Amino acid sequence: MGNVNNSVASLLPLLQQTRLGVMDVRRMCGGLTGLDDLAQLVGCVLEGDERVARNAAWVLTHCPDEDVMCLQGFMDRLIDKVMRTENSSLRRLTLHLLGRLEYDAKNLRTDFLDFCLEHMQQLDEPPGVQSLCMKIACKLCRLYPELEEEYVCILQNMEMDYYQAGVKGLRKKMLRHAL
Repeated sequence: MGNVNNSVASLLPLLQQTRLGVMDVRRMCGGLTGLDDLAQLVGCVLEGDERVARNAAWVLTHCPDEDVMCLQGFMDRLIDKVMRTENSSLRRLTLHLLGRLEYDAKNLRTDFLDFCLEHMQQLDEPPGVQSLCMKIACKLCRLYPELEEEYVCILQNMEMDYYQAGVKGLRKKMLRHAL
């Protein structure tokens, strides 16, 4: 990561901290000066050590939607990261970013759809990851009517006794809007 510009380079000491306060994150977000800074932060998510990657992802989740939409070109690499990482916090934060991006039918990554469909049902995943996977899977399945029907079937067949309240509520909401 030797090619970090000055604006993001000044954030590296903060990104290397064990924990960032929300005020630090908001201050960092406000200090970003454009696409280059956002790209550098994404680079930290993709190539930084686990702590730096997690902190950089957290900063990016606090950026305005118009800034996050500039990350569209990084979608495939972010998808690869989310499917590779063992860190559930980094997975959740990266899924949060991916949930804010736009998807189109001609570039649908079926491996990512499969990942989301699988992880929304995995009981060992934290509820935040399950919920984000559920939302993204819905977004992806809406691109194809036949996938939307399959998605609804999966939701209907989930055994809700084993899930936490947030996942149960989201599932109920998704089914209400789908039916």
